[in-house]
Amino acid sequence: MTTHRSIERFHQTLKRWLAKQPPATTPTALQAQLDGFGRGDDRGLPVADVVRFHVLTPDGGRCCDIAADAFWGRATHPLSPVIAAVQDVMTAVRDVS
Repeated sequence: MTTHRSIERFHQTLKRWLAKQPPATTPTALQAQLDGFGRGDDRGLPVADVVRFHVLTPDGGRCCDIAADAFWGRATHPLSPVIAAVQDVMTAVRDVS
């Protein structure tokens, strides 16, 4: 089920991603960029012991496959502070619900 909130998150992610792209000068160029955005997550399911973390990455990607040990704090990763912050928010939301 798609909610208004998930559509808003998608829209915000799309706007941030487009802001990092070179400006499109024609509608065809803009459509090519939008098509590229749509293919960004189309990598299939991650392998076992890997967590797909959806976040805008420094290289312009929209997700990062992270070893499960790093996701759960048993190993370090450059995104560890971001992962910890997201997990804190998710825990707070779960506690309120």
